Amino acid sequence: MQKKTGNKEYIGWIFFPVLFFASLFLTQNLHRNNGYFNWKSEIWADRAGYYIYLPSLFMYQFEAKECPEKIDEKTGYGFTLDYGKNTINTKYTYGVALLLSPFFVASHFISVILHKPGEAGFGPVYHKMINVAAVVYLILGLWILKRFLKYYFDSSIQYLILFFIYAGTNLLFYAVDDTLMSHVYSFFLFAVFLLTMKKFLDQPGRLIFFAAMCLAFALIILIRPTNILIILILFFWDLKKPGEIKERLLLLMTPKRVLIFCLALFLVFLPQLIYWKYSRGSFFVYSYGNEGFTNWKNPRLLEVWFSTLNGLFLYTPMVVIFLAGMTIMIIKKMPNGILMLFLFLAVSYICASWYNWYFGCSFGQRSFVEYFAIFSIPFGYFIRDSLRVRNLLLKSMAILLIILFSYYNVRMILKFDKCFFGSTWDWPQFTRQLERANIFSAYNRPYTFQNDFENQALSYLYTISDSSHLSGMYSAKVDPDKEFIPFHSIPMSDLPPKLPRYINVEFWLFDPGMEVNEAQLVCSIDKNDSSLVWQSQPLAPIVKKNVGWQKVSNRFILPDGLTREPVIKIYLWNQKRSSFFVDDLKIILD
Repeated sequence: MQKKTGNKEYIGWIFFPVLFFASLFLTQNLHRNNGYFNWKSEIWADRAGYYIYLPSLFMYQFEAKECPEKIDEKTGYGFTLDYGKNTINTKYTYGVALLLSPFFVASHFISVILHKPGEAGFGPVYHKMINVAAVVYLILGLWILKRFLKYYFDSSIQYLILFFIYAGTNLLFYAVDDTLMSHVYSFFLFAVFLLTMKKFLDQPGRLIFFAAMCLAFALIILIRPTNILIILILFFWDLKKPGEIKERLLLLMTPKRVLIFCLALFLVFLPQLIYWKYSRGSFFVYSYGNEGFTNWKNPRLLEVWFSTLNGLFLYTPMVVIFLAGMTIMIIKKMPNGILMLFLFLAVSYICASWYNWYFGCSFGQRSFVEYFAIFSIPFGYFIRDSLRVRNLLLKSMAILLIILFSYYNVRMILKFDKCFFGSTWDWPQFTRQLERANIFSAYNRPYTFQNDFENQALSYLYTISDSSHLSGMYSAKVDPDKEFIPFHSIPMSDLPPKLPRYINVEFWLFDPGMEVNEAQLVCSIDKNDSSLVWQSQPLAPIVKKNVGWQKVSNRFILPDGLTREPVIKIYLWNQKRSSFFVDDLKIILD
């Protein structure tokens, strides 16, 4: 029997190296043509905010004047340089940078050996090494998670769980594509927390496990404070009856363990407190400024779960299987079932209450990624029970569903463009995304574009306002300082084989100051910076005075004889620099 188990364990010598090299291959291909210092590169915007601690510490001594010129602008303003105070400011904490530090140091030596430009910590080797780091932490996280799973499942189930979490969830996206976001690193820390917690609960006298668990927990909440929810696992994991809660509390609340817990938090957070004192003048800072939880009373749960804009189930349908596993655990009155479901609902509520509930440019709901380490348990029970089902049809359907969800996930990741360029419920745009991934067969239908001005990826050209809106939380404010307000550009090459005849544009407008004046809705067809066709509709004759939100619509004609090279551009021409609001734009070509 032992020999058989040992033979199964040799699978790991193949399984993890195969995943490692497959992931390196994927990340290399996904970043091959991305270049540097642009929105698709590894170090950009939020990602640069996580990263800046490393060159600041090793190269700039945290002095803004030592930084490369305009490096904050070149990396998408994920951090800012205050030359007056000579400080480097980022709203993100240093946890991701800490985990990346060995790879940063290695990048420095590799750049010297290969005679590659270091560019003060932003050279090609530094970018590529981030991708390697993400893959390493992915594989380490899966390997550690396997050691946790062995307490609950036999070896074959363990490997199935690991493979399908790898292939079937957006964890893969954050390990091979968006490699400097925090989620793959948090996944690794979650796995460390789970394993050390389990070892501690089985061997309470081994303080080394408790100390390691506390350090993992401190890093988890340093990187993402909302992940403090994981502390519930420590108090309720594997409890079989309510009376055991008191025993767990007594186990945890000894003076020695409380001291270790507090010391771990202090040691992990001390560098961050020092940084905040240096950059903000106070040890305790809410670095996210005006960003916060604005939707506690009106959480956007439906959007978080089902919206075309990063909805959880649309981008990671494997979560349905996780929930099915939780249901099995609850029905069978197994430990942790209710705890798993509560965690899922709690994370959903927290995400839905954040002001930016879709979390910007993301592949699905990225805040769930690290929790997949915990949800591996109900996932495992679903797989185990499915394989035990005697009905061959039901067993085959369950297995096929997991395989199809994994295929769907991989195809979507390979063709995803870092952002969803559609509005909250933009099904036509989501359908085009499925078509690019070869999941959904294209058919001849009208080209449709929608913008409810909720998605920052679509609205970065506008001034977004929450002072007045028709739907959702925001509208676009037309400012006097902008003469041209672009609505949408459509390459003719994106249109179906049979070109449409009409371009229908409609939106809602609110003119509180009655200042529309000579503003015009324009449709131009341009080629090589010259206009082939130019059509317009003045807004003043359409918009009534002393009326709230009102619908504006117009139909433009697409002339015959056009080739596929031109681009259709829909925009507002604000000649008199008026100020008004626009919401719920819709463009249909038929």
